[in-house]
Amino acid sequence: MDLTKAQILLKKINNLLNGLDGDMPALSAMERDLMLSYLRELYELVLDSAVPATRTGTKPPVEVIKPEAAD
Repeated sequence: MDLTKAQILLKKINNLLNGLDGDMPALSAMERDLMLSYLRELYELVLDSAVPATRTGTKPPVEVIKPEAAD
């Protein structure tokens, strides 16, 4: 995971939350969309890092087990 990008996104989310007014705690439509875009970016960043590095789209080799011949 790109920790620098994750930290930047978390700072942006935190700044947006800190900018909320106590008298009017609801986000405007634009602020809500901005928050959702930050959260999606962070989600994708974390999700991409959860995929093992060995999975590059190639399938692992298949082991064929043949039954022993009955005598």
